[in-house]
Amino acid sequence: MKLRIKALLAAAVMAAGCIFCTGCNPMLLAMIGSAVVVPTSMGVVTDSRITSADQTAAQIRNNTTSYLTKLNSKGITMTNDYDFTLVIEIDESGRWALYGGSYGDWLDSTNHWGTDSSYDTDKENYYTAYMRDMLADLTNAYAEVHFSNGKCIGVSVIPGQTSCGNVTMPSLSDFKGTTTSAFSEKSGQSGDTIVGTAPKLDVGGYYYY
Repeated sequence: MKLRIKALLAAAVMAAGCIFCTGCNPMLLAMIGSAVVVPTSMGVVTDSRITSADQTAAQIRNNTTSYLTKLNSKGITMTNDYDFTLVIEIDESGRWALYGGSYGDWLDSTNHWGTDSSYDTDKENYYTAYMRDMLADLTNAYAEVHFSNGKCIGVSVIPGQTSCGNVTMPSLSDFKGTTTSAFSEKSGQSGDTIVGTAPKLDVGGYYYY
């Protein structure tokens, strides 16, 4: 009896193998292949978008540092005595609108940040004008630029939208390393939103709500 059951099981396994055989059912095999390839392709696209967003964040950080260095060469320096964050909205025309920062950030008591690149046109003395000139191709993005001790210590950016929506952005403390940083599931992605960071933040306490 046991031998008969084993024989029937063996026959069932062989039949199942025949179903998945390329020669017997190529359409089914193609469907199975697609089910594997599509998620893999989507993952590759997502990784590519994260890489692009990280590069954008790095461009913002590098050019911010260049701007501070440029002013410093003219004797214009920051107060260096507290931490703060600039919030930036870049619209489809490439206009930079800045929130945060003030004349109190600078030893000469002049606001060298500016507030809107549409009328802050002096790129030698206004951050908004300088950044729009240096990153002329950057449009439709939301960014947060973090400063500590007179230096830009980190940037986070969401490409493709001019607000953070319901995404909790990485904080200044994340970039300082004083809190658990970044992303709960995949570094650079919060829900369906891509968030680029410079320097790159790893998986940690960052979440989507």
